Amino acid sequence: MTTADFVREFDLLADAPNGVPKLREMNLQLAVQGKLVPQDLNDEPASVLLEKIAAEKERLVSEGRIRKRKPLPPINAGDMFCQLPRGWELVRLGELMVRIGSGSTPRGGKSAYVERGVPFLRSQNVWNDGLRLDDVARIP
Repeated sequence: MTTADFVREFDLLADAPNGVPKLREMNLQLAVQGKLVPQDLNDEPASVLLEKIAAEKERLVSEGRIRKRKPLPPINAGDMFCQLPRGWELVRLGELMVRIGSGSTPRGGKSAYVERGVPFLRSQNVWNDGLRLDDVARIP
């Protein structure tokens, strides 16, 4: 569905049974494809941000704060779900983040949470329809 289709069919979709969830799905799809808003050609390309992320992960590895991970498999042409806008890149989630734990609360429990810090996703943030970040905890 194109942006023009979305706008043209908005009222029909909003009133249809299951219309609002479908609108949310289409909105997310347009955003993921870079079609929700005009692209700013002056924006820093994703490759620069990915280099910064890789450098930060290397720094954390060298400090012993995280373990070095095995390289992830490359993304194949068959993995592409759409034509990406100029400056965008498709990467595996593991290249952007590090899983720092599972099934446990940080030492100190709720007292370990801080006002500003790294988002700490808990099971209560994960739902079938996606992440709910309105009550995300933060850790140092």
